[in-house]
Amino acid sequence: SSPYISTYPWSAGFGTKYANPATLPAFISYSVAFNPAGTDIAVATYSTPYISTYPWSAGFGTKYANPATLPAGSGRSVAFNPAGTDIAVGHAITPFISTYPWSAGFGTKYADPATLPSSNGNSVAFNPAGNVIAVAHDTTPFISTYPWSAGFGTKYANPATLPTSTGFSVAFNPAGTDIAVATYSTPYISTYPWSAGFGTKYANPATLPTSTGYGVAFI
Repeated sequence: SSPYISTYPWSAGFGTKYANPATLPAFISYSVAFNPAGTDIAVATYSTPYISTYPWSAGFGTKYANPATLPAGSGRSVAFNPAGTDIAVGHAITPFISTYPWSAGFGTKYADPATLPSSNGNSVAFNPAGNVIAVAHDTTPFISTYPWSAGFGTKYANPATLPTSTGFSVAFNPAGTDIAVATYSTPYISTYPWSAGFGTKYANPATLPTSTGYGVAFI
């Protein structure tokens, strides 16, 4: 519910909540990300414009203009590339992912990938080198990955062993050598070596997560 985003100073604990942005996100917020420099913040939202972005300097600045071409449906996820020069929004409704140049505001939307994710883009992540983008989505193959260089390359082959169901979250490890997908059904997480494509799926953990995996992260 309103204000749809809350921010706090952090120093081994919470400080006093920052003031809300003057222009709030439009409705329910599903994902938030800072750019690598920490000078901008993005919020993916249920309602149009589906993405809201703000300057950040120990508080919200004036909301940036919406992109000229909005994401097509509810924003489920948002990520900046490691250079902070591109922003990706996973969303409901085809093409399921929208990407833009970023420089203190949106540039012209990049062309959609030639092979789209198969359904809602629930999570999006760039690898640490910024040359791969991954999308976790609702329907098989549940994860789609692409080379990235200011636009989509040809989709990588699916993993030989697919995640078992809807992908809710995706992450690369800090070295960019592994990728993990959190899923709706058992084993609730699937992990793979990554080297310009998927390697053979790693064994499941001996003790599985107890239910649906909604998020995943590496330290």
